[in-house]
Amino acid sequence: MNYHEIDNLKKLFFEYFNKEYGHEILSGASLVPTEDDSVLFTPAGMHPLIPYLAGAKKHPLGNKLTSVQGVVRTGQIDKVGEGAFFTFFESFGVWELNNYSKSETLKKVWTFFTSNNFLGIPDNKISVTYFAGTNRVAEDFETKKLWKKIGIPDEHIVPSEKNWKGPYSSFKICGPNTRLFYDTGKSKCSQNCSPMCNCGKYVELWDIVFFDYILDDDELKLSPNPCVDMGAGVERIAQFIQSADTIYDTNEFREIATLVKKMQNKNIEQVSDEILKKIRIIADHIRCACFIIADETVTLPSNKGRGYVLRKIIRRIINNCNELNIDFLNSYMLIDKIIEIYEKNYPKLREKKEYIYKVLVAEYNIYALTLTKNILKIEKILKKTNVITTDEIYYLFNTYGIPVDTIKKEAQKMKVLIKEK
Repeated sequence: MNYHEIDNLKKLFFEYFNKEYGHEILSGASLVPTEDDSVLFTPAGMHPLIPYLAGAKKHPLGNKLTSVQGVVRTGQIDKVGEGAFFTFFESFGVWELNNYSKSETLKKVWTFFTSNNFLGIPDNKISVTYFAGTNRVAEDFETKKLWKKIGIPDEHIVPSEKNWKGPYSSFKICGPNTRLFYDTGKSKCSQNCSPMCNCGKYVELWDIVFFDYILDDDELKLSPNPCVDMGAGVERIAQFIQSADTIYDTNEFREIATLVKKMQNKNIEQVSDEILKKIRIIADHIRCACFIIADETVTLPSNKGRGYVLRKIIRRIINNCNELNIDFLNSYMLIDKIIEIYEKNYPKLREKKEYIYKVLVAEYNIYALTLTKNILKIEKILKKTNVITTDEIYYLFNTYGIPVDTIKKEAQKMKVLIKEK
């Protein structure tokens, strides 16, 4: 199966940064942070390294490191299925601690992306952004100058005040960043179209953060341990290597989504955008749930913290399965597919296969009882009115957890008129 192309991409990544530049390879850390409890799940490859990036610890493998790290992000969970959002994905990471050469950093990233010996992306398809400066920190002219020296034309170098990262964690490390974008060839959305647009013409390839500062009592100070953190989502890069339309069309994810479609008995090319989004949500969320449940740190569905996040993910799977007439109890088929794809790098998935399914089924049974009780409550509310607004429907959703589509169906069944706001 050709989804193993991503394994080859990872191999190429490590060969370049490890063999060419001596970045030692780290094993992926737990999805649950151990060094910083300010977040529930590891949101980026750099997160397990924050104490080292801040200079509070010396890493046993030295100052030049690299990894492929699994991460979980749910801040934009409602956008999954459109754009470029996953709740779980793998992230390439490269770091230089306790000092770095900005010139060398930009050169080696540029070579990795444009050299025919590596990714071979045409240099005229790449644009970059850099920090435009604010009233607190000057414009990053050095980065702009170095990109120009590499050969990027002025019109492909875009300043932005948004090119700033942090402060992160209790160490409050922060600094300017520069990002590489790929021009998809789509038409410009306007005369001012640039990599800073969300129109889809430009897609981010790589992020380079220069942690040169620490925020101390609301005052920015130069860090005594300046370092660089860079990387990107694996499937973001695979999208271009495989000439896929979106990250959802990359080989690994497409295998899972295709199986979801088969479970619905629908042809992959004959579904509406609305149904396609639901299919992608199921595929994304089941993958995320499997990785969270299989992680070395135990997380179970609950009403608090990480458990609440997992519960929300599983219930969104159930809701979307119900709306597509897919039997959630057949999710073992999806678990098998996810294990088939990822077990080479994540053997715990195979080890915990039965446990994963047991957790999912237990939550399904709990949620089924909740749905039954709350639908009866919704029916009582609908009996008292002839009209309901969409705002009121969303209020009921937030109060009782009944999916919006289900509430609308109940309203239509009871001949209650639905009005926009």
